[in-house]
Amino acid sequence: MKKILTVAAAALISVAAFAQPQVIAHRGYHATKGSCRNSIEALKQAQKLGLYGSECDIYWTKDNQVVVAHADANCQINGMYPWEHTLAELRKGGTLSNGEQLSTLEDFIKVVMTEKGSAKGGKLCTRLILDIKNITSPSTLTKYPIKACERACEIIKECL
Repeated sequence: MKKILTVAAAALISVAAFAQPQVIAHRGYHATKGSCRNSIEALKQAQKLGLYGSECDIYWTKDNQVVVAHADANCQINGMYPWEHTLAELRKGGTLSNGEQLSTLEDFIKVVMTEKGSAKGGKLCTRLILDIKNITSPSTLTKYPIKACERACEIIKECL
């Protein structure tokens, strides 16, 4: 028994010694000129730094799209609840603070899939970390985050 515990402890120590903390950019690396939260530019800035991941907030829309956006405290994007509006309506409501149009999950996946990843030996290096936002305003609504999750899974499969 003592031998088994010693081997297990040695294995854990060796794994811990090689484990590396990973840096994930929250809503992309948006603290740069020409960038803003959840923008394609913020994702590209995270890629330039060779970060492990770039987190982005996603919402389901009325026309079964998944948008990447930073909603306000009322869970609205451009003054609208995304689950009550189409992608076109949300885009018509305005652009991001850096002038980009509202992006879809597909837009973000295309950027990640074309990354050369030279910092990581030619492999894709920046991963998308999806934050499926909980809807708490105007009330707690669970079906829309569930739809966002389901549709995001479908989109990922379609893009691979």
